[in-house]
Amino acid sequence: MCCKSLLYLLSFVLVTSTYSVKSFAAEKSMVLENFTLEGPWATIIIDRNKETEYDGFLRLGEPQGRRAIPIKISVRGTTSIDPTECSFPKLKIKIASKNDEGIFNGSDSIKIATHCGDEKSPSEAGRIRNGGAGTSAEYMAYQILSTLNIPAQQTQFTKIAYVDPSNSNFQPLTRPAFLLETEKAMAKRLGAEVVKYTQDPLDHKGLHFDNITANNVSAKSAALLHLTEILLGNNDFSLPLSNIILDPDQMMSGIKNVVILKSTAIRFNFKPPVS
Repeated sequence: MCCKSLLYLLSFVLVTSTYSVKSFAAEKSMVLENFTLEGPWATIIIDRNKETEYDGFLRLGEPQGRRAIPIKISVRGTTSIDPTECSFPKLKIKIASKNDEGIFNGSDSIKIATHCGDEKSPSEAGRIRNGGAGTSAEYMAYQILSTLNIPAQQTQFTKIAYVDPSNSNFQPLTRPAFLLETEKAMAKRLGAEVVKYTQDPLDHKGLHFDNITANNVSAKSAALLHLTEILLGNNDFSLPLSNIILDPDQMMSGIKNVVILKSTAIRFNFKPPVS
């Protein structure tokens, strides 16, 4: 029998609360509560080419030993990469030297959920920008998952100073952000593997992955996915639950903002907090 697959949700909005800083760094001394990212930001913000890696430095302050770590910077995102959605793009940074990978718990890369922009008004898709207000809300969604013991990517809230020595017209800015482990790192931590899939959302014959179908997805994890998204007030996701498409006209986007992991070891341990 094919092992069941487990779903993880990645997109959260409209949650507000207080929070405490949590770190997944390997050493307590390396908690990245505040640091500087130095790079060609004026160019990055204009280009927004996800295939391009830009040279930069992650500069640590006094608590971390005043180190400058060479990195590769790239942008990420789907709709958020559009400058009309986020005037400041989401990021991914890759450590250039294996000797420095300890700051990300042995991983060579990390995702950064940025402030999206400083505009006071929401984007056309409803993203909260306003200098990082939406970042705090999104971070809290991950903390809710942690409190409920629902497996998800680990995070750490921080403040980042962005500096561009190559362009005097770029004004340095400091904004809230949070670090987000990659799907690959999450799968490794959970003893699972990421299921790669190909899908044509206009293919009404059914939803097929490379090595599983929608009917192979764990019913329990799929139900918890939908329940949690409703709890968080998020509708920016999609997951057809069966290969059988009863109404092809209703199949709009196939899979959206969902990562599928395959494992025989992961078990849900859903525990609502005791009041």
